[in-house]
Amino acid sequence: MSRLTTAVAPYAEAWRVDRRLRASTVLAGAGAVAALATPFGLHPGLMMAGVAAAWLVTLAPRWGLGAAVALVVVGWSSINYLAVLMAPWFSIPLPVAVSMGFGSAAVLAVVTARAPLPAPMPERLSTWTVAASLSGGVAWIAGVLLGLFLPGGGGLSWAVWHDSSLDLWVVRRFLDHGGIVGSNPRPFEHAQSTALVPAGLTLDASAETFYVQIQAHAIHWSVLIVAATTLAGLLVAEFTRGNERRRWIAPIAAAAVSLGLLAAPVSGRFMTLGQINAHLVIVFCLAALHIALRAARGPIEATAMLAMATTLLMLTWTPYAAVPGVLMLATAAQSHRRIRADPTRALAWLGASGIVWLLSAQLFFFDQLQGVTHVLTSADEQGFTTTTEQLSVVSAPVTIALGVTVAVLAAVVWPKATHVALTASLALLGLAVAFLPLVVDRGTLSDINLDDEYYPMRFLAMTSAVLVVVSIALAAKAAAQSWTGAAASCVTLGVAAGLALIATLPAGVERFGYTPFDIATGQTYGTRAEVIDKVANYGSNSEVRIAWRADPPYDFWVNWMLSVNSNESPIATWGSPLRAQLHIHRFDTEVDRICAIDEATDLPVILVTRDEGLEAEIQAACPSETVTVGLLP
Repeated sequence: MSRLTTAVAPYAEAWRVDRRLRASTVLAGAGAVAALATPFGLHPGLMMAGVAAAWLVTLAPRWGLGAAVALVVVGWSSINYLAVLMAPWFSIPLPVAVSMGFGSAAVLAVVTARAPLPAPMPERLSTWTVAASLSGGVAWIAGVLLGLFLPGGGGLSWAVWHDSSLDLWVVRRFLDHGGIVGSNPRPFEHAQSTALVPAGLTLDASAETFYVQIQAHAIHWSVLIVAATTLAGLLVAEFTRGNERRRWIAPIAAAAVSLGLLAAPVSGRFMTLGQINAHLVIVFCLAALHIALRAARGPIEATAMLAMATTLLMLTWTPYAAVPGVLMLATAAQSHRRIRADPTRALAWLGASGIVWLLSAQLFFFDQLQGVTHVLTSADEQGFTTTTEQLSVVSAPVTIALGVTVAVLAAVVWPKATHVALTASLALLGLAVAFLPLVVDRGTLSDINLDDEYYPMRFLAMTSAVLVVVSIALAAKAAAQSWTGAAASCVTLGVAAGLALIATLPAGVERFGYTPFDIATGQTYGTRAEVIDKVANYGSNSEVRIAWRADPPYDFWVNWMLSVNSNESPIATWGSPLRAQLHIHRFDTEVDRICAIDEATDLPVILVTRDEGLEAEIQAACPSETVTVGLLP
């Protein structure tokens, strides 16, 4: 008993005097308890939230708030990915694998919290700057909650558009297999959503099952958006840290980037196209910047976590792995003496991250990395250069102007803030390297059609979002340093803003629209009754219920999402005849499309409509006892 008392005494004393240790222990304990209950049906988000909060409390005083958020995001994502990857290998139920990962992380959080704080401590950010950095996340959460509870709100309609149907289809495949399956070279985003599906879900076409999967997708996307807006604001805070003059600049600039990422031409456009991976790119590029800025606090850990960020981006949008990759190489080169001074620790951290990279490369994207250097076949060329309906809200001149802005402002702040300028410049270099695969595959830059090719247009959109954040952060730093820096900031940002304002936007994109407002009011993505309620309620094991001339222009997007909900094996659903017919009709609502849909399934087809004459049209075109019409009030 005396030995136990002796062992516990140091911890008890630390508990008494250290509020952060108490907070971390309580949060980690709550997360660990939730981890035990998760395999029995408790929502995994509760477990993840508790463990993430414990790590945030533990890391913030050691690394600073910005790097702490970045490290938590990378760590949280890594646990989810590895759990969903390895569960089928060891025949472990997926919820158990996720719980084991976060339960272990909870224990490590308490162990780390007990370690003495390093000296000197990171400078604390002002309350106003932190609040400004959180403003975007607060706006997003408020918009979603208002959308859920206001009578005319949009609910989760924003989460079921366009490519989100692909996300839900892959999530169903992963759930069916008990983990990652297939040859998709970018499984990461789907693994994240899969990890958020509660245990005990029956994989059928029922409305309840489908809505649970949509909720997991929406929660994952919301976490990414809150992380992106918070990291954007905190990047301004980190860049301007230590400037005693003009302290008002930091909170204003932090609020501008945090709230600005939610503008309709940015987040709104990504949602309209169902591109959750766009926010993944933004989050991990910003997280890499934060970790690199604070790498001196722990160069071994920073290098390893940048390596993990590189791996995760290679599993999302492979070229963007160049951003954390370049920062990782620079961090390792700059800190090689400190890394070599602790070989055991270095081997553990860097060896683990290296194994994950090699394993992921072998399983998913090694063939693609080899393919970058070979000449495209005609089939590859057709897929790679496919045109689109002007997906991007920016043009090449705007993206180039933003890149020049970053370079100019980095040069302005370099004399007084070399580390900040160097980190921003390396991120810019990483984005430039990310564009190289397009050039290599085409042979010359002139062969790339930046106006309407799918991949170049998406590259411009995501790259511009990252560059806007870095530009404003550098501008705030320059303005806080001197009046000359303030003038340079105004000129460079003014030119970039002017180009953005005169840029042509795709049809349906409001230049000054705001995404949380659109969700709260049911605009752009439709009200709950027009979109998400149909998606959530029409699922059935015994019939095919679709919207037809019910609430245009939303009907097609409802049916697009419903097309992945089927009693067939989730592996076969994507190319099923019914899904093909539901997709091919696009906005064509003529009755011959209904006839084709009826022929593609053996189940009864129920059309939900506001058109009282639709039933007579069907009977005239293709009489069928399996097609019925239900009128909306």
